[in-house]
Order: sequence, then C-alpha cells, then structure tokens
Amino acid sequence: MVVFIEVFAFFFLRLYRASLAEIKYFQNEITNLEAKCLALEFTILAGDKKAASKVVDQLSRTERNFVLKKNETTVELEKSRLDSQHVHEVVSTMRDFLPSGKHKELTRSLKQG
Repeated sequence: MVVFIEVFAFFFLRLYRASLAEIKYFQNEITNLEAKCLALEFTILAGDKKAASKVVDQLSRTERNFVLKKNETTVELEKSRLDSQHVHEVVSTMRDFLPSGKHKELTRSLKQG
C-alpha cells in the first residue's frame, strides 16, 4: 500500500514539476517578445529608421520551432535524460527490497507513467 502511494505521489510530483518548467519557459518567451516589441516601439518613436530596421530584421529571424541537428541537445533534453536515469536507479534500488514477483509489476507501472 505504501509503495503504491509513493509511486502515485512520485508520478504527480513529476507532472507538477514538468508543468512548472513549461510555465517558466513560456513566461520567458513572452518576456523576450515583449522586450523586442518595446525596442521596436522605442526606435519608431525616436525616429531612428536604421535602428528600427535592425530590430525588425532581428524579429523576423527569430525561429521558435527549430529542429535540432545531430548531436545537438537542449537543457530540457538533458534534464529529461537525468530524470530518466534517476527513475531507473530508484526502480533498481526498490527491486532489492521487494519480493521477486512484485518488482516486475512496479517496473511495468513506472514505465507506463
């Protein structure tokens, strides 16, 4: 019973942490776009056409849905990889404490979640 509650809590804690990371990511994106739009507004109000042209050029180059090339990674991918390794370590540690038939059920349920 305790193991089930712990696995259940662990699953929802991971979901909560992932949702917080997504919120942080999107807030950062919104802040970046607001800063660029503010720079564009400032250059237009100042009448500096050369600076406005540079800001517009920079805005048009911004790619939000880029594709990673081979052997490239991101911070989020590395975090995910480390989390996966941690889960496998926890499962292997818990396997030592469970009777032989129970560890297969635990491993199967963790892979599904």
